[in-house]
Amino acid sequence: TYVKNKKYPEMTEEINYINGHNWEIYKKNAKLSIPATTGTGCTRSGTLVKVLHSSVKNAVAYETYDSNDNLIRITMYGLGSDDAHSYTQVLYPTSEDAAYIMAVGYDGERKVIYRGQAASLKSDRFYNIVSKNTGGALSCGTSTSVDQDNKLTWSVARAAENAGRADQVWALQNIDGYKYLYNPQSDCYLGGTGNTAFTQLYPAGDAAYFTFDSVDENANTWTVALNGGSQYLNSYSSTNTGYWSGGSSDANNVWTIKEVKEYNATLNSYGFLNTCLPFAVTVPDGYTANIVTGIKKDGNVTFAIMEELTGVVPARTPIILLGKKSTTCKLTLVYGDDTPAPALNLLKGSNLKTTGLAKGSVMSTAATGVATDIDCAVGALKASTLTYAAMNKSFLMTEDTDNAQVAYLTLDSNPTPVTDITAADITASDDIYDLQGRRVEKTVKGGIYIIKGKKVIK
Repeated sequence: TYVKNKKYPEMTEEINYINGHNWEIYKKNAKLSIPATTGTGCTRSGTLVKVLHSSVKNAVAYETYDSNDNLIRITMYGLGSDDAHSYTQVLYPTSEDAAYIMAVGYDGERKVIYRGQAASLKSDRFYNIVSKNTGGALSCGTSTSVDQDNKLTWSVARAAENAGRADQVWALQNIDGYKYLYNPQSDCYLGGTGNTAFTQLYPAGDAAYFTFDSVDENANTWTVALNGGSQYLNSYSSTNTGYWSGGSSDANNVWTIKEVKEYNATLNSYGFLNTCLPFAVTVPDGYTANIVTGIKKDGNVTFAIMEELTGVVPARTPIILLGKKSTTCKLTLVYGDDTPAPALNLLKGSNLKTTGLAKGSVMSTAATGVATDIDCAVGALKASTLTYAAMNKSFLMTEDTDNAQVAYLTLDSNPTPVTDITAADITASDDIYDLQGRRVEKTVKGGIYIIKGKKVIK
């Protein structure tokens, strides 16, 4: 009753962060002033970010947000400072996906002053992680291999950035509020320990988590802290990677993180590529992705019967990519796709180098002259003399081809010489027929058709 009788104005929903340390900012109506470069005057140590008042001026409080823009902490001006006026230790719980900090002015104005695990680094994207100092891209390493018992031999390395290297593609996975670096190629996670001259790949459950602190928001450069501590992913030599201290003050600790949207697949001189990728992709016009659904013998010739896949090519699906000879096909990456793998596909696939195979058991290398040697063939695989299958390759096992040394790739489920197609069907007409003698209205680039009695590749 006493308070009611005073007839104070009604309280609004506005929050005023006024306390005994910042009241003069309200009294002077001092406007919030921040540096031109995000992160200036801010230093993270564990779950705190020290903000210098000489850089960020006239802030009455600080708000910490997660990567989904949810407010998770409020820190009052002067917290953690001996004199309450030199700096503020802003609460920054990395275990709760802390992403950025906003300084708050007396009038409610808010400005971003620090970005760590920024909203720009999403857990539903693929990335290249490239050393700003050396230009080398983080990779699971071409020496990473798996044997027939699925035993992994791991390594982490760096090599020149290459849009045609699947081993350089990484994904950020948010698990229980922590960010992990997942490598689809090896199906493992980045790990390691502090002050070591190497990094390692680990299965889920044994890997390290990382905290990403922005160095230059405009240049998209970051430091990557191991387990949220003071050891950072470091490109300590031209090819090696480890962990070291120093934060962004050590140039080897700074990485450019680039979103990957396309993968470059280069077709051979016969117009095909046998490949197997660790991520789902879609194929552009002018190219087709094909699986092998059967083997057919025609005398002494073995045909591998191909069938086109439409839509999304699921991750880890071995395919034969067809298109224009000696061209680069830009495949579009699809994150999080759950399209099932085709039920029938005789092609095997290797994302990593697969070792321990018997000599002559794997058919993967293009055979010389196959484009013209056998009618209806668009290429061929032949038995390799190697005892391993290279990474990101599709192949046939010779046991699946009755130990044939060459399997000719064909889109025709019933290979028939062109000369045997009835002349009445296709003679002088301008109509277009497929290799089964069926008239078609539309052609697909890379397809083989019969026009006026002649085989034509569109």
